[in-house]
Amino acid sequence: MRGRIWPLSRFLVTTTVSKHRVFAWLSAPTLPDHQLVAFARSDDYFFGLLHSRVHEVWALAQGTQLREKESGFRYTPTTCFETFPFPFPDDLSKPKPALVAAAPRRSHRNRMAAGEK
Repeated sequence: MRGRIWPLSRFLVTTTVSKHRVFAWLSAPTLPDHQLVAFARSDDYFFGLLHSRVHEVWALAQGTQLREKESGFRYTPTTCFETFPFPFPDDLSKPKPALVAAAPRRSHRNRMAAGEK
């Protein structure tokens, strides 16, 4: 993993267990531990797909539930990520890559404008 994320300006992570699925950017020299799932990608298109409602519903259906629903669920790469049917950016029947990539940037700008940190 170190070799894959080191050349990137940033990489994506999410926690393994959470009530809400959130993806965040990190950068080297930060190294994720066993409680984070790291993705060696730095593009906004990939971030937009993972942060989409479609992937959220998929992950909730594929991930494992903790004891109580309020405690959250476990996101596992083998069941939640590897089985997700990623659309190819050149497939014209899917959303345009620029639109998918713009969504998380727009969401971040809106949160910053509203005063969230």
